Amino acid sequence: MKVAISAVRPSLEAQVDSRFGKSRYLIFLDAETMEFESVENPNLMSLMDSGVQMARLVANEGAQLLLTGQCGPQSLELLSKAGVQVFTEVKGTVREAVEKHAGSPRLSPISAASRRAAGTQAAPLEPATMSDLTEVTNWLQALDKRVDQIQNRLEELERRSKWW
Repeated sequence: MKVAISAVRPSLEAQVDSRFGKSRYLIFLDAETMEFESVENPNLMSLMDSGVQMARLVANEGAQLLLTGQCGPQSLELLSKAGVQVFTEVKGTVREAVEKHAGSPRLSPISAASRRAAGTQAAPLEPATMSDLTEVTNWLQALDKRVDQIQNRLEELERRSKWW
């Protein structure tokens, strides 16, 4: 399996870079043989879309798996469409990350939909329960009542200002 890992240096002993789009290097590695090639990020100084460009690079290189710290929603969506499985919040060296992934089910992939819904820093959303929906409904009703109170107060202030 071909694995892409964001890294701070071009080595298996380098730390995994926490920023996918702004990582200094991408290491492409054969998980079975541990043979690797490092590629310097050509979009490192780009002000926009560096993550999307890196996602295209990962997909074009034929990686089936990406190990990184964080991955933005647009990059994640593009990788998902390309069939690349993404693991975030990966820490340690490149070698440790690959060994952990190959030998442990502790890491769990994320989906583009869950990242978009929850935001780039949040975990995937849990299914809503009836009590959650009731709580939200009650909160919205209280908010609606408060908005009505504010509108009434504004109307009262407007009426008073006409008298002056």
